[in-house]
Amino acid sequence: MIKRETVICQYKTGILGFSCIDNRWESLFYDPGNQQHRIGNIYVARVIDTPQNLDAAFVEIAKGVRCFLPLKEQLPSRRGDCASNRLREGDEIPVQIIKEAVKTKDAVVSERLSLTGKYIVITNENNICGYSNAFRTSGRSQIKEYFAALAEFTCTDGVLRYCKPYGLIFRTALADELHAREKGQTPGSSERLFEEVLAEIQHMTEQMETLLQKGKTRTIYSILHEEEPEYLTRAADNAPERIITDLREVYDRLLMRQNQDSGLSGIDIVFRDPAEYPLSKIHCVDSRITELMKPRVWLKSGAYLVIEHTEAMTVIDVNSGKNESGISHEELCLQINLESAREIMRQIRLRHISGIIVIDFMKMTSPKHNNQLMTELTSLAKKERIKTSVIDMTALGLVEMTRVKKEIFLHQLLTNA
Repeated sequence: MIKRETVICQYKTGILGFSCIDNRWESLFYDPGNQQHRIGNIYVARVIDTPQNLDAAFVEIAKGVRCFLPLKEQLPSRRGDCASNRLREGDEIPVQIIKEAVKTKDAVVSERLSLTGKYIVITNENNICGYSNAFRTSGRSQIKEYFAALAEFTCTDGVLRYCKPYGLIFRTALADELHAREKGQTPGSSERLFEEVLAEIQHMTEQMETLLQKGKTRTIYSILHEEEPEYLTRAADNAPERIITDLREVYDRLLMRQNQDSGLSGIDIVFRDPAEYPLSKIHCVDSRITELMKPRVWLKSGAYLVIEHTEAMTVIDVNSGKNESGISHEELCLQINLESAREIMRQIRLRHISGIIVIDFMKMTSPKHNNQLMTELTSLAKKERIKTSVIDMTALGLVEMTRVKKEIFLHQLLTNA
């Protein structure tokens, strides 16, 4: 019996992928198929406007495709007092899409370019080495000790620096693999792992150098780097035992990536002939998507959530519903709130909810129970792929959260599909 699997199939005009644990959807991604300007793509853009009253510029990445370039996303040299380095109308610069266009808002781009590998991210901004928040203190110390001894790195005042003019970020995948090897859960030594990381750094340095060199010679609107579709980059979400698809092209590309990327090693990649029965029918995709579009979500206990989107935020209300447990009201509220916290985080992933999130849990009078709820919610948030922060509980008992806007809301994404 397969407990963890990722399913990739056709949905409307695009490709839908979802990861399941015991046939229960845990996360979802969708490539509309007509998405030309994907997050991560790098273009030679033309500056079309630099408003005096706005700490930003507007650029075009294609004819008629306008994007917003905030001051904080410009190179550090443009943020200083030197007027000669500031952007002017007509300048041609390489930029990377960091947020997709939503409704009337333009896509957001950055001059701070980055390329993502299995274990590291390389940037063009500085030569400082950073770490994912998932790293333990011991893991950071091991990395500093190993790389500081190499000619390509220096370490002063506890800060590891790369001798090339590029910054490095050690990813969560490296932290997880390092921890697994220390515990003997995966074969190989830490030193062997760092050798793999060094090889990846050298390879990605060459990629970044080539990309920046191309940017100096290519004409405007040229694409310097095209991000891979999500069905390749997120197929291994939740560590599946199996990836199954009924799309031949997807299957072939996954096999090719598996041969190049050990991140997919050990995962069984299966092709199912759609003529037998489409995966979208087997997994009742239409009905499950319909459920995700509804505001009401029922919980196993009989309680339910109501999820409403407004222009400024997403509001989630927790209700006891049909729960008729015989325990005290306070214990009942705690039980429902903890169950709701887990389901809320799942719904946030599935519905691609981002920005400000306000949750009205059932009222509890015990400070201990409120602390238990906040601890559970914070623990769940730390496990998320996209940065999710639990801010506080207000005097009215409302819990405030934020989630970085990296995805279009599911209902907007699929409405346009």
